[in-house]
Amino acid sequence: MVKGIEKRVIALFSGGLDSILAIRLMERAGFEVIPLFIYTPFLSKKMPLEIREDFKRYGESFKDRVIIHETGDDYLELVEKPKYGYGKNLNPCIDCKIFFLKIAKSYMENLGARYVVTGEVLGQRGMSQRKDAILKIEKESGLRGKIVRPLSLSSFPKTELEEKGILDASLFPSIKGRSRALQIELAKRLGIENYPQPSGGCLLTDPGFSKRVRVLIREHLFETGYIHAVKFGRLVLEDGIYVVARNDIENKKLLSLSSKYQINLFIPRFKGPVVAILKGDYEKAKMLSCRYTRHCPFNI
Repeated sequence: MVKGIEKRVIALFSGGLDSILAIRLMERAGFEVIPLFIYTPFLSKKMPLEIREDFKRYGESFKDRVIIHETGDDYLELVEKPKYGYGKNLNPCIDCKIFFLKIAKSYMENLGARYVVTGEVLGQRGMSQRKDAILKIEKESGLRGKIVRPLSLSSFPKTELEEKGILDASLFPSIKGRSRALQIELAKRLGIENYPQPSGGCLLTDPGFSKRVRVLIREHLFETGYIHAVKFGRLVLEDGIYVVARNDIENKKLLSLSSKYQINLFIPRFKGPVVAILKGDYEKAKMLSCRYTRHCPFNI
């Protein structure tokens, strides 16, 4: 059992299997783990409260102890002008990981923790999980020697915990590459069930969504509310920039975004789609709503 001030760690928690395994391994090793979920507008189509409800799959107590940190304008500036560039689409993975670790470092210092835990697996992702990239990220985050990667511990220089003899890398798995077979087997051994299947995660890795974001950047509309809006519906670039809902669920999404981010909407009195006006006018939005319904009462 780990004793004293060395026992508390902050764990970057994505909700995926790797971070779940990393947390469970550190808990089994006797650490008090504080999960930190960093929410960005590019992470998923869900809002923070919806995501917290998803954590119920790991138990009510787990849901209640996850810290959710929402990023702000400084993160949008990073996405717009990343120091280390983009991946295949608009994903600034190296800059993003440095940014996340700096946030984790702040929580670490404020909550009396001593180390940061991640679910990184060497070689799993081409841009940010090469060994040279991981070590560069660690250095720039100001956490050299303080990042513990339980799934690939033996593949990296020794952490302070190993130097002090508190952690023994030989007792942890040594996972490398893109296959998830070892993670799935480890999950079975640890009794972990109902974990999410792998997915794209960050929406900036998606070519279609990246094109939408590039429009926002080009038109100087790169704001959180507009980013959420272009996750849904049809993006129409005619005499402005509009998002047209495709169904009632998207109608409700746009309505909720409007109340939170003051997005201008055309809300039809007839049975038709809501239209978010990112740039343009009300009359054009009305025409677009009519275009995508059979119930338009106007002669347009």
